[in-house]
Amino acid sequence: NAVLAQIGRMDTLSLTEIQDAAAAIHAAHNGDPKRTVYLGGSYSGYTGALLAARAPGFYRGIVLRNPVIAVADNAAMSDIPDWCWAELGLSYSFDAPPALTPEIYKKMWAASPSSMVDAVRDPILLMLGASDRRVPPPQSKAYYSRLKAAGKPVQCRVYPNVGHPLDSVEAERDSFVSIARFYAKSLDDSSR
Repeated sequence: NAVLAQIGRMDTLSLTEIQDAAAAIHAAHNGDPKRTVYLGGSYSGYTGALLAARAPGFYRGIVLRNPVIAVADNAAMSDIPDWCWAELGLSYSFDAPPALTPEIYKKMWAASPSSMVDAVRDPILLMLGASDRRVPPPQSKAYYSRLKAAGKPVQCRVYPNVGHPLDSVEAERDSFVSIARFYAKSLDDSSR
């Protein structure tokens, strides 16, 4: 079962599948390697952030909507903390939530895009709901600050009074416009 195979390998299995599919499209000459972009939200935002670090130079632009960036931070702040534990193959009980020990934190950090900022090369656009309880925005704001401080090409849009789906009329309108402009600029960048 594909879902069960994912447990304990959240930072590798989906990533390999996505990257292999994109490479196969390129190999079959069904896509332009110079025009490949990525868009993902929540978990697929997580995989996009990992791809930014593990496949640098492959994507011309990466849009991440409310991505999981720091697994331990998400485990401590999310309205579904069990997801972070379960995806890494760790036990979780709502009756007696486990402690985020240094050993557990180390495992979660190793699976987090936050731990890989130095490897990022491709332009990133972060889109965050300020009221997101599923993937609270502080982890993405910290990621943005670290990328910016390292001189990486990054932008961040924060939508006030909007949660995880980024579904207010204004957030949807701005998202469409911002994504189109971001990709147009990323694809037009002759320095890459």
